[in-house]
This record gives sequence, structure tokens and C-alpha cells, in this order.
Amino acid sequence: MSQTPETDRTPITRAGDALIGAAVEVEQVVSGGIAAVFGLNKRLWKVTEPLRAPFDALGVTELVTKPVEAVATRVESTVVRLEEQGRDALENSTGVAAQTLGIPITAVLTALMDNWT
Repeated sequence: MSQTPETDRTPITRAGDALIGAAVEVEQVVSGGIAAVFGLNKRLWKVTEPLRAPFDALGVTELVTKPVEAVATRVESTVVRLEEQGRDALENSTGVAAQTLGIPITAVLTALMDNWT
């Protein structure tokens, strides 16, 4: 990864880089937190199995798990939507960057061609 001197970077470039860095950091923190929550949930489910057995027999556990599963489904669909938005934003920003870089390159090439002849 190439580094540019801080004096060559505009405030907008620095702000953009900082925002991307913050997004990456948030993703890492959230990923770690989600993994920890799922791990804890799994352990709790296993430890409480003997206590739940009578409630399972009565069908009470199912009454509780249905709303929890509904929330989990909503959370999962929200995460999928946010992932898609993030991917789209990155793809679009890559295209914008390419277009932005293409404008000065085209201008330089045009100027060279005009001066060549």
C-alpha cells in the first residue's frame, strides 16, 4: 500500500480515508460482538437444557422461541440489506474514483495530442 505525504493530501481525502477506516473498525468490532453473543447463546442453551425439559414437554419453550426466532430473522435480513448497501456503495465509489481519475488523464492526453500535431 503506497503512502502519500500528509502535505499532499487534501482535507477531503483525509476525511474520506478516516470514514473508510472507521467503517472497517466498526465492522470488526460488530463481527467480534456478534460472534461472542452467538457463542454465549449456544452455551446458555446447552447449560439450561435440563431446566427447559419440563417446559419443552408442555410446549412453553416453543411459545418463547417463536418470537425470538422472528427477531433473529428480522436482524438477519437487516444485516443482509446493510451488506448489500455497503457493497453497492463500495462498487459505486470505485467507479466514481475511476471516472474522476479518467477526466484528468483524458485532458492530459488530449493536450498532448493537440500539441503533438
